[in-house]
Amino acid sequence: MQPSKFVEAVGRRAALLGREDGTFEAWLMPIKALRDFRLAVYFDGSLEPLPLAEMAERVVAGPGRVTITHSHAAFTIRQTFVADLDRPVILVLLDIETGRPLRLRASFMPEMRPMWPASLGGQSSSWDEAEKALVLTEPLGRFAAVVGSPLFSRHSEQIGHQLPDRTVLVEMDITPETARRSVIPIVIAGSGSGTRNAVQLYREALAKIPELVAASDAYYKDFLARSIEIETPDPALNRAFDWAKVAVDKGWQCNEGIGCGLVAGFGPSGASERPGFAWYFGGDALMNSWSIVDYGDFGRARAALEFLRGRQRDDGKMMHELPQSAALLDWSCYPYGYYHADTTPLYLFSSARYVARSGDREFLRQSWPSLEKAFRYCVSTLDDDGLMSNRKAGAAAVETGALSGRVAQDAYLEGVWLAALDAYAK
Repeated sequence: MQPSKFVEAVGRRAALLGREDGTFEAWLMPIKALRDFRLAVYFDGSLEPLPLAEMAERVVAGPGRVTITHSHAAFTIRQTFVADLDRPVILVLLDIETGRPLRLRASFMPEMRPMWPASLGGQSSSWDEAEKALVLTEPLGRFAAVVGSPLFSRHSEQIGHQLPDRTVLVEMDITPETARRSVIPIVIAGSGSGTRNAVQLYREALAKIPELVAASDAYYKDFLARSIEIETPDPALNRAFDWAKVAVDKGWQCNEGIGCGLVAGFGPSGASERPGFAWYFGGDALMNSWSIVDYGDFGRARAALEFLRGRQRDDGKMMHELPQSAALLDWSCYPYGYYHADTTPLYLFSSARYVARSGDREFLRQSWPSLEKAFRYCVSTLDDDGLMSNRKAGAAAVETGALSGRVAQDAYLEGVWLAALDAYAK
């Protein structure tokens, strides 16, 4: 048990990014709904709450869920995190054993901020008594998030037309009978189509919690069964291989206005709006396509390549970076979209690798005009020695630091270019 170690529950449109002590932030892509969510308990008339984070004793992580056990002499609380596979919904499920009444407090900082570099023109919050939920939204009414539970009974004051600049508190009362009756849910749901849709999604999630959990478990069971497995004398290596496949698969993110593609990885954003590298990177997606092909998920590898193909620049250069908030701004005004030189030859090499292993000639036929454009772009950046120029094509191995912008050619870029030449020739 390492309280500060990273844990996650990630779906295609939602991400809970937290720590083994049970604290977390919640993303309903591309919106950061809240951060610093934590639970505390009052009992026997105590004046000070007992933070569950200080009582975390055991963590059990699976591909589709994480369960943290918080133990006290008077009670045990098992907190399970699950992200809906395909919708912007996060479940926090509380399995409580107690012989005495408890007052459970959830606290968090509401955010309602889009992923970097987009912004919204203000945020606001309100309490929906009928739904027992806090509703977060923004002035245009497009994005909304709901944080609620049927058992929430008290909440801190909500200031009209603005977001509180302090921690929000919501509480529920748990009797031993209530705890024995069923798991207690807290649901975080969001929508890019207004408050009404967010509330409807919240209701649907509450009504189908067993089905949502079962669907997540079933998906990863099937994924591991249909992808290549390894069997070695080292069980830890076998498990690590499976976890690596799951990590790559969780990078498949879907976003309104953008579509579905591979992001580069998740991590807590803290007070910022950048959750690790959870936006679409061309180079990372192309390199990950190699492993996706090798463990046998040809459909996902093809879709990753097609996502990038659809964002090829007119001159043939392939994209380097696209944030999940790109539909909320004019991304072309930023200098990062086609910043890297290596992505275009990587596209040639990765496409050839996919075709060679999958036998997908139809993909090759459909992609050939794009591949020709990519090849011509690479040729247009060559120096007299036939190698790609960083000064003409952009960064590769050296992106920042004292050498940034000063490297004429680097070994990594030329290695990728030579591999692309060989692949394109075949």
